[in-house]
Amino acid sequence: MASFFSLVVALVSDALSAVPDKASILTRDASFRHEFQESVMVTVEDPVVKGYVSCVRHAWLVHLMLIHDGVDAQETGPIVSSHDLRHINTCLDVIFSDNVFQFWMKNILQTPAYQNDDEDMVYMYNAYLHKMMTCFLSHPLARDKVKEVKDKAMTELSPYRMASSHNHMVDRSMHAQKTEPAPQAFISLLEFVSEIYQIVERVGSLSYNQQEIDEVRDTWAKYFIVEWINTLH
Repeated sequence: MASFFSLVVALVSDALSAVPDKASILTRDASFRHEFQESVMVTVEDPVVKGYVSCVRHAWLVHLMLIHDGVDAQETGPIVSSHDLRHINTCLDVIFSDNVFQFWMKNILQTPAYQNDDEDMVYMYNAYLHKMMTCFLSHPLARDKVKEVKDKAMTELSPYRMASSHNHMVDRSMHAQKTEPAPQAFISLLEFVSEIYQIVERVGSLSYNQQEIDEVRDTWAKYFIVEWINTLH
C-alpha cells in the first residue's frame, strides 16, 4: 500500500509544486512523459494488477492536467505538447472504461489495510486523493467526459425508470439487469467522491479546516448533483 501511494503522491505533488516561474520537475522532461505514458497504458491481464495500474494511470492523468493548466496560465511556451493532450484524452477514456473509481473504493479505500493503517498515513493519503479529485473534477476535459458518461447513464436508466411507475417490481428487476455496466462508471464516480469526503470528515480534525473539507462537496454539487436532480424531474 505504501509503495503504491508513494507513486500516486509523487505524481500529484510534483505537478502541484509548480510555481509561475518554475515548472514541475517532470514537466521539464518530455521524453520521460512519453515513456511513462507508454508504461501506464500497457495491457495487463491480472485483474488486481490491472486495477492498481489504472489507479496510477488516474494519478498520471491528473498530473498531465495540472501541468497543462500551469503552462496555459504561464504562457511560457510549448512545454506541454499536442502529444500530452492526446495522452490526457486517452487516459480519460481508459479510466472510465475500466471504472477506476470502483477499484479505488472497493480494493483500496474500503479495505482493512487502508482503514487500519497508521492514522497519519491515512490522513496524508486522503489529503492527496482529495486534491487529486478536486483537480480532476475542475478540469474542463474531465468535466466534459463526466457529462458524456452521465448522459449515457441517464439514457440507459430513463426508459426503465419511466416504466417502473407501471409495474414497479417487474421493471425494477429489468432495471438491475439491463443498466449494467453502462451507468456503472458514473455511479462509481459519485460513490468514490462521497467516500473521499466522508474520510476527510473522519480525519479532518488532524489539520483540515472546514473550508478545505467543503471543497470537495462544492465540486461534487457543482458538477454532478444539480444535473442528477434535474434529470430525475
